[in-house]
Amino acid sequence: MNKQELKEAIADEYRRIQLQYINYLIALSVTCIGFAVYNTRNEWLDYHHIFVGIAVILWGYSVHNGFTYVRRYLTILYGNKEYFEHIDTKPSLADAIKEKVEKNVETTKKYFNRQTYSFYVGIVFYIMYHILSMYNESVLIIN
Repeated sequence: MNKQELKEAIADEYRRIQLQYINYLIALSVTCIGFAVYNTRNEWLDYHHIFVGIAVILWGYSVHNGFTYVRRYLTILYGNKEYFEHIDTKPSLADAIKEKVEKNVETTKKYFNRQTYSFYVGIVFYIMYHILSMYNESVLIIN
């Protein structure tokens, strides 16, 4: 395996793992939403539910960003295919496609980061909800 083949193999593996990570975060976010809704089904609405509501919104935002990332990733792949089809026959069109693909790559990175951050911040808000919920239960037991 020469240096170029090794470089391509590493890049392919990186993309494969990255897409796997995106799909896992989407699945985890949907699971978290379901768990939070199921867990609060028999509770009366209280101030501490604001935190679980924010967590659910953040997880929904994480799912949205994950799907948007995958959609944009497919657009980038299609743009690369178009670029290689036109590079020899229409160089000016190929350059325009390349410029658009590079712009999409930068935007797509933002969706990846937003998905990750909103997932973990949602977890923090859910933990805050759980702590407040336990506090409310302990105050009721003491009184």
